[in-house]
Amino acid sequence: MFKLKFNALATSTILTIASISSFNAFAGDDNFGEKTNCRYEITGYKNIYAGAPECQATYQQTTCKPKPRGFDLITETITKTLSDDYRESTKKYVSLGELVSYYESKGAGPSMCTLPEKTSEYISCTATLDFLEQRPVKEYICDYKPVANSSVREDNEHVIDVAISAADSDGSIASVESWVDGVYKGNAQNYFHYHGGASSVSIRVKAIDNHGYIYDSTATHRITGNGGCNGEYC
Repeated sequence: MFKLKFNALATSTILTIASISSFNAFAGDDNFGEKTNCRYEITGYKNIYAGAPECQATYQQTTCKPKPRGFDLITETITKTLSDDYRESTKKYVSLGELVSYYESKGAGPSMCTLPEKTSEYISCTATLDFLEQRPVKEYICDYKPVANSSVREDNEHVIDVAISAADSDGSIASVESWVDGVYKGNAQNYFHYHGGASSVSIRVKAIDNHGYIYDSTATHRITGNGGCNGEYC
């Protein structure tokens, strides 16, 4: 005699049964299931800025001036106004920069200076843009239908476990219904006996999510054991 134990389970999140490796593959995906009702929706708003910003950037220039008994090194801080023109930007604060070139000299002995050498340096500062307007952000989004799966497993004592799992990636499972070889098994946990003879069992699973989308599919599972009663459920 073969006993066929049937479990129909449903929760608001992914339902996992340890013996169902094929269904567990869905668990690693952020979105799974068939896409439906795809559309553009306003998901938020963004600020737009514009203007001709200005800011002050500084750099230091060192020069050497010889004198009768030595030299003087003079370091001067130079300020430069940087500007730009932004027709629009999503950032309120922008970085302005420019490559500047100048000549520097150093001491070269008791009363000598080196020849001026050209030096280049990149300077930058942060400027503020003016607020222009606020615009909606539209994204292309889809709903996802639920997914479901069935599995059978036969142990050494000829007990056949039938497990049903269902999941919804963008909501929750509202109900799961099942049929075994055309016999309705409902949405509750059921136990019944199966006396072998048939080589396979057909399991239909219908899952409905909280948005009303439906998954409905039938799978045929092979049964390897032998028994009596011509495959009747009793």
